[in-house]
Amino acid sequence: YEEMEKPDRDYTHAMKAEEEYRALIQDYPDSKLVPRAKQRLREVQEVLAEREFEIGKFYYLRLAYPAAIARLKTLVDRYPLYSGADQALFLLGQSYEAEINAIRKNGRIGEVTKGKLIEDQTKQAAEAYGRIIRRYPAMDRAVDAKERLEALHQPVPRPTRAALEQN
Repeated sequence: YEEMEKPDRDYTHAMKAEEEYRALIQDYPDSKLVPRAKQRLREVQEVLAEREFEIGKFYYLRLAYPAAIARLKTLVDRYPLYSGADQALFLLGQSYEAEINAIRKNGRIGEVTKGKLIEDQTKQAAEAYGRIIRRYPAMDRAVDAKERLEALHQPVPRPTRAALEQN
């Protein structure tokens, strides 16, 4: 699996490798190969996560927010150790905010429905921004996340002690 440096390559190798490393770790927890397998698994997941991020960003830049949201949500849930997790969560929050703006401008939905949709999207954006602060407080986007939460009039969570120590 040494040929997987770049996320834009054929990623089926990376996906297969991820499966195999996971299986080895699960099936042989006492094996002396586990530490190396865990390291390789992290490397493979970084490649897969980077690819998901690029696709999510592609959709975001083309204003296809629901598609961006789907990709970025999967990414942050599946690869919490991804080095760009804060960036992915921030883009996720921005995608929800873009959806809020689209809903506000939509003249075809009633005010009650509009209010409910905006409330839901705001909650989702706040969850994405809040997760940056709770999980990745020392990463670049933590300050931006705090600003966005304040702008959305949402509570700013405190980072967990574990997250601060991990960072």
